[in-house]
Amino acid sequence: MFMTSIVGSKFYCAQSTCTPFANTTERDIFQCEIACLFEVRCKALTFHQSTLNCEIFGNVANLTANMIADSNVTTMIMIDGTRFPNIWTTTSGMNQPRLYHAACTLTNGQVLVTGGYNSSVYTNSAELYDSLTNMWKWTGNMTNARQKHAAILLANGKVLVSGGSNVGTYLTTSELYDSSTGVWTATGNMIWRRQYHLMTLLRSGKVLVTGGSNGTINLDTAELYDVFTGLWIATTSMSGPRLFHTASILPSGDVLIAGGTMSGAVTSSSEIYNSTTGLWTAAGNMIKKRQYHTMSLLANGKILVAGGFDGTTRLNTAELYDSATNLWTATGNMSSARQQHAAIMLANGNVLVAGGYDGTNYLNTADLYDPSTDTWTSTTQLNVQRRQHTVSMLGNGKVLVVGGTNSGNSPLGAEYY
Repeated sequence: MFMTSIVGSKFYCAQSTCTPFANTTERDIFQCEIACLFEVRCKALTFHQSTLNCEIFGNVANLTANMIADSNVTTMIMIDGTRFPNIWTTTSGMNQPRLYHAACTLTNGQVLVTGGYNSSVYTNSAELYDSLTNMWKWTGNMTNARQKHAAILLANGKVLVSGGSNVGTYLTTSELYDSSTGVWTATGNMIWRRQYHLMTLLRSGKVLVTGGSNGTINLDTAELYDVFTGLWIATTSMSGPRLFHTASILPSGDVLIAGGTMSGAVTSSSEIYNSTTGLWTAAGNMIKKRQYHTMSLLANGKILVAGGFDGTTRLNTAELYDSATNLWTATGNMSSARQQHAAIMLANGNVLVAGGYDGTNYLNTADLYDPSTDTWTSTTQLNVQRRQHTVSMLGNGKVLVVGGTNSGNSPLGAEYY
């Protein structure tokens, strides 16, 4: 979605069409844009800096001629035909192609990409992608070179990076990135060394870390990062060690974990972490065993799981978890079997799945899941076949895919949808 910005002006007229159909409180204008993206009727927004009020408008015909000055606001109007982009475009060149990196969207809409492998070494470098300029730029280096680590945006706007590995050394170290300064600072060490672990932001602002591997064994342990103290504390362990699993916050604020490898075998089991009590309880088993799959929280509160590997076969199947019933149900199949792909929910509530590996071929195919019809449809193909890539939502509503690898085994660059 592309929007024009009008700083210091807001809509003004007597007609009811000048009133917003929704008002929300958002921490910044980027979050106001995201709120607009999730409203299909949204054609414009006005963000009030002093009150953090986000007004969302559905009808802006002829309203631009009726605007008044207000130094406290910014108004943004959607450009027709740009709400749901449907082609893949290669970005300007990354400073370093990457594999086994991590990426997350900052509050300003830029995407921070950290670490990974760059064809010759494991790197501590980080770079930023700005969708407004279609440019990559360096930012501060991490304290530690790391790959197969995890990164997450905290409620305070900083980015937490934890764990990973570097030339056979498995890390407990964690660090924080401040986008206002571009500087990394060390924070508390995790209790357990781990790579391929998952981090989930809880409603309390704490971060839950689950599973992964320390290079010798897979882990059943879980721990919590407290943003106020900068310390990690142990919480109760999962029912067993998990690697290549998935995690998602539920509408209740609890966390669902599903699939992966447990005790050397691919599993269909799932379990839920109660963020209030710190205890785990078994959830229903998925229909299929799967690892290297994706998990997406839908707007209706259900969880979509897609693809993966059952230990023998790459899967094109998908299923839905309903936390109200604790049941998994089958949904439509993707056009291609795939593992190590990427998935993200778009502004219209559909889920985009892209790339991966089908056991023979590296894929550039992409599918869209529509929850309202419970069906998959193919969309335009990536420019480059890839697996083990990251996917992030940009501030303009486009989707950025970064890195990964294909048959050449070399780290790859980036493209957006």
